[in-house]
Amino acid sequence: VSKSRSSYLNMDLPPGCHEDGKWVRVFLPTVFLWLGAQEELWVLADAKLLKACKEIFKVVYPDICYSPTMSGSVFGVVTQRVGEWRSNFGSTALAIAIDFCASNQDSTPAELSNLLLAQYAFLYPNPDNIDKSETFRSAFVQELLATAHLSRIIGHADVPALDTDSLIRHGFVGALGLCAVSVSQS
Repeated sequence: VSKSRSSYLNMDLPPGCHEDGKWVRVFLPTVFLWLGAQEELWVLADAKLLKACKEIFKVVYPDICYSPTMSGSVFGVVTQRVGEWRSNFGSTALAIAIDFCASNQDSTPAELSNLLLAQYAFLYPNPDNIDKSETFRSAFVQELLATAHLSRIIGHADVPALDTDSLIRHGFVGALGLCAVSVSQS
């Protein structure tokens, strides 16, 4: 039975997907690892995401005779989790910003926000000294990256077709972009 993507639930996944908690512990972290390396996270083509899901599925579930399709449960649930993953950046950035502003006694939150937004100072470890070689090394970005992305990719599978070995070391361009946008909007 085919449903709309948003109506699929975890219980609609093929039999065996939940064994040993692999869906949550391995499959989704691998999807998030791959996603974090994508440059165009907001306009990611379904075909590209589907191809990644197929490669991940083959590695995580080698004994399940199933291939994800755009109208199937695996892709439907994955697209829902991708939306949740993206929105988690925004809500986490907001919590970090609120905590920072509440703990700062030197400026009002509005003044502090204006100072940090000027020249995107929130991206740098020292907002008073903008050094382009230090971009994305601020406490805001590092905490957000660790909380919203790195914690979600723990347990990922090694998928040679997606070069996950390289992604774990260098594949954060999309996740860093989400961090920057999320902090700037919080």
